[in-house]
Amino acid sequence: MKEHLKVEIVKMAKTLLNEGKDIRHITMNLIAKRMDITAPTLYHYFRNKEEIIHLSLELIADEIVATFEQPFPASMDNEMRFKMTIVNLMSYLYRNIESFALAFSDVGIGYWGSGEIKMSDKIRKARSLLEEEVRRYYQSAKIPHDPLKGTYILLSLMMGSLRYFRSQKIKNADIGREAEEVFSFFVKGLQKG
Repeated sequence: MKEHLKVEIVKMAKTLLNEGKDIRHITMNLIAKRMDITAPTLYHYFRNKEEIIHLSLELIADEIVATFEQPFPASMDNEMRFKMTIVNLMSYLYRNIESFALAFSDVGIGYWGSGEIKMSDKIRKARSLLEEEVRRYYQSAKIPHDPLKGTYILLSLMMGSLRYFRSQKIKNADIGREAEEVFSFFVKGLQKG
């Protein structure tokens, strides 16, 4: 029971992040209220809010890594594999855009309160898996650009596309079509620059 409640508390923090709550406004009292438990109960399991937020970011990173664990057929060419990677990530993003954005922001990459930027191993793994897909695509398309820079550009394109849907209150985005558009913008940008 104790471990189950701890996991549910972390999931609640992730839910609050996905609702677009600013980290500064996520408090122990808010988490407790949403969980229908007392704040002292939270302190029994966690030292502070930062620990809960950190664990929720780790949960997000685990979920992102899981999107890369879906196997591709060996016969799939690198361009199609790259497009499918974008589709898989955008499907996850569509449901979790706020927490995904946070995981790859300076706050998510930096460890709270330490004053230094330090990426958690799980977020590093998620980013490096995407970077590897970008590298694979670059090599097959003979594109001489920095894969890490391309990774962050791709993340920005994916988030921008889905934020547009949110801002326009458009439900049920066609993720496949959006992924194709993101891929197109990504490739056109590479060709120009």
